[in-house]
Amino acid sequence: MAAQVDAACRASGFRVVPPAGEGPALRRSAAFFLDGNYDAVVSCLPGCVAEGQSPQYAPVTAGDHLLAKLLGPRTLTATEGVGDDDDRIAALR
Repeated sequence: MAAQVDAACRASGFRVVPPAGEGPALRRSAAFFLDGNYDAVVSCLPGCVAEGQSPQYAPVTAGDHLLAKLLGPRTLTATEGVGDDDDRIAALR
């Protein structure tokens, strides 16, 4: 989403809070991930970049972005176009 709005909106960090109460708590969770069509181009939406400015993120296909996110940690390669999480982590503290 950051690529579409030129980083005007950022995703929040993932947090899990255990249920309140004494003793062991049973918690169930289910992961859900939604990705775009593999060949869909993700680019900055018109009106999200000031005139004369360039978008912070280059257009990329959803498939290429997903592959970069999945292979980056396995190949020790930094993911292009993805900022670090320092500001998000600081906001959680």
